[in-house]
Amino acid sequence: MVVSHECQSRSGRLVCRFVLAVVAVLVAVASNIAAAAEPAADGITIVAFGDSTTALRFTVESVYAVRLERLLADRSVTARVINAGIGGSHTGRVSDNGRFRIKHALDRLEPAVRAQKPDIVIVQFGWNDSWVDSGKPGDASRIPLDDYSANLREIVSTLRRDGALVVLATPNHLWSKLEDWRHERTLQYVDAVRTLAKKLDVPLVDVWSAYEKYNAVDGQSFDDLLLDAVHPNDDGHALFAGLLDAELASRLSGDAKSGGNVWHFVRGGKTVDLQLAASNWSQQDEFVEGAGVGNDIVAQRMIGDGNCRIRARLRMLDQQKSAASFFIGVNHFGFEGASETVFVSGPLFGKVNLLQPATDVFERGEWIDFEAAYTAPSERDGQSIAGKLTFLINDKEIHSVETGSLAGESIGLRPWRSRMRVAEWSITGASRRVPTPLSRSYSIPTLDLAAQTERQVLVDREAGQYLGHPTTLLLEDGKTILCVYPKGHGRGPIVYKRSTDGGLTWSDRLPTPKSWETSQEVPTLHRVVDAEGKKRIIMFSGLFPIRMAVSEDDGATWSELNRIGDFGGIVAMGCVFDQRTGPGHYAALFHDDGRFISGSGNRMNRFIVYKTETTDGGLTWSAPFAIATHETAHLCEPGVIRSPDGKTLAVLLRENSRRHNSFVIFSHDEGKTWSTPRELPAALTGDRHTGVYGPDGRLFISFRDTTLVSPTKGDWVAWVGTWDDIVEGREGQYRVRLMDNTKGGDCAYPGVLLLPDGTIVTTTYGHWTQNEPPYIVTVRLKLEELDTLAAQHKQQQ
Repeated sequence: MVVSHECQSRSGRLVCRFVLAVVAVLVAVASNIAAAAEPAADGITIVAFGDSTTALRFTVESVYAVRLERLLADRSVTARVINAGIGGSHTGRVSDNGRFRIKHALDRLEPAVRAQKPDIVIVQFGWNDSWVDSGKPGDASRIPLDDYSANLREIVSTLRRDGALVVLATPNHLWSKLEDWRHERTLQYVDAVRTLAKKLDVPLVDVWSAYEKYNAVDGQSFDDLLLDAVHPNDDGHALFAGLLDAELASRLSGDAKSGGNVWHFVRGGKTVDLQLAASNWSQQDEFVEGAGVGNDIVAQRMIGDGNCRIRARLRMLDQQKSAASFFIGVNHFGFEGASETVFVSGPLFGKVNLLQPATDVFERGEWIDFEAAYTAPSERDGQSIAGKLTFLINDKEIHSVETGSLAGESIGLRPWRSRMRVAEWSITGASRRVPTPLSRSYSIPTLDLAAQTERQVLVDREAGQYLGHPTTLLLEDGKTILCVYPKGHGRGPIVYKRSTDGGLTWSDRLPTPKSWETSQEVPTLHRVVDAEGKKRIIMFSGLFPIRMAVSEDDGATWSELNRIGDFGGIVAMGCVFDQRTGPGHYAALFHDDGRFISGSGNRMNRFIVYKTETTDGGLTWSAPFAIATHETAHLCEPGVIRSPDGKTLAVLLRENSRRHNSFVIFSHDEGKTWSTPRELPAALTGDRHTGVYGPDGRLFISFRDTTLVSPTKGDWVAWVGTWDDIVEGREGQYRVRLMDNTKGGDCAYPGVLLLPDGTIVTTTYGHWTQNEPPYIVTVRLKLEELDTLAAQHKQQQ
């Protein structure tokens, strides 16, 4: 607040202008110092976001932000509290009310708050919003009440999407000698904060109410807490700091033994920093409770860059054979599986490991103390030391495993077939907030090739017949292309064609083995070579069981479809890549939703991406194991891209719930372990990504456009960008609409090939003619042609 009681005389105004100018400089300096000082690895960052009742002042010893950091330290909590208070600031922008030419809350939300990547943000505005500059009770406030509420809502929503814990605070009470109508006007804004906190379910520190309670004590007055008309003195700041410390104490404490911060999700049986709304869990009197397959609950913090311990006090009813578990990413510690043993599963453990009878570890239905202790990888004397993850129950070590970095992995609990109750749940040490969701739209240009029919080559079309989902393979001669696709939507007899001139013309339908008529899924083609140099082409057909046909003469003849194991999956195998662990070593990826992996037919409410391996050039395949899943996204249809230096694999993933952008996972060890899935930019959001590197090293990736906000949604599109764009989460260079699909999103699943002359040949199906079944078309292009169009597009803009 800029206008104080002291500033209402002429001399007072001169003094105040000087003081405010100096304070502004000090705030800027202090903010710069704070921003440069990084907290400890397990420390937290708090931003105090407000007006002059938050900002540093000459006339008090310590404002509440400084005091809060000290109070947290007294509880062994390592924290950095950044003061982002500016005198005269209201909740809007300078364009809303520019009486003071400063950056207001919405103007500086990004640089002053979000850029700090805070764990907690304290938001206290209102005095400047509510103030009536004319001094007349009937005149307007600087920021109207409805706008004030809307601004606060935008601030809170933005910060919560970032994963920060937002604490709303009401303005403090004002000088008792000010007119009654000023008290009444300000109280309207106080009530707006209270209403918003309740509606948005965010913590509220009611400073106004605390002042009233103070005033109600004999011999005490509001004025005892104030420097002037509105600004707190040291006692006022001490009161506010104490309220904040008490509010955070339920969520955050220090572990004196380990020297780390403890972030509580459930404490004393009550949720303190855990959102139940997105799950079917519920708050009971002494615990939170959840049951059922797929009803996982996920913490709002992830493992950070350092050591940590996750602790939970829980019990499981109907525990026997329940498969209830604690999970880190896609890795599970199971409390009792179908074999009635404690177990671990997931890529971190290599396979499912049955440990020991569950009843030897603890009694079914009893409360247990569970702990997952993680030691991050490190270096000592130039030597790398592996990380370690250890699981304990009731202080007894059950299992441990060496591991790489787990930073960024989510943590959660899965009741599965049990009813799980949780009385305590926390993480001590290094943890970090959940990442900021990305934009649902993109800003890069879109080039349109849909009307350039000279690029289009008809591959196959049949009146009244649905033809869909092709895949293609280029032979070593650089011009012969094989193509397979089903007569039907994702299933039906497999059609086989060949082009001997790089996709300019196509053969008639070629004869196929009898079993190809029984295909239940999308066929996929891949080239493999065994350790002796024997070349094969393999074709997969999915669902249960996954089957495979083999050709050892470049597709001239084929075997029947034969099962590769006692497992199934969807779009098998969406991609196959060589594993540089030995000659003839390959891995294939696919996904399933529970129905086909074992043939049970039981659908889960999530998709899981699996990997299977071969070491004999594709003749036999291992049992699959999970490499990726997500708490709220449905990840499927993997498409792999290897980095230019060959050391890293990226797998782009369709997101089938349509609540998120597409996702990506990375592996730096030939697919042995994978990173936690993270969202891609909207520009790369689509289904069934298939890509190639162009001659200049840029990527051309084609897919069905399912971007949440896109002018080409449902069409066949491509993205042009670099490997680094994917790694760093950038939008890329431009998008391309290849053809206009006339019916919903039923198109794409493209084959994408690069010819020796740099021509990209991409082939797929779609409803290319209004009111007719889909058919198969090839589009041919070069990246330099697209660059020319992009330059023309830029000139037109």
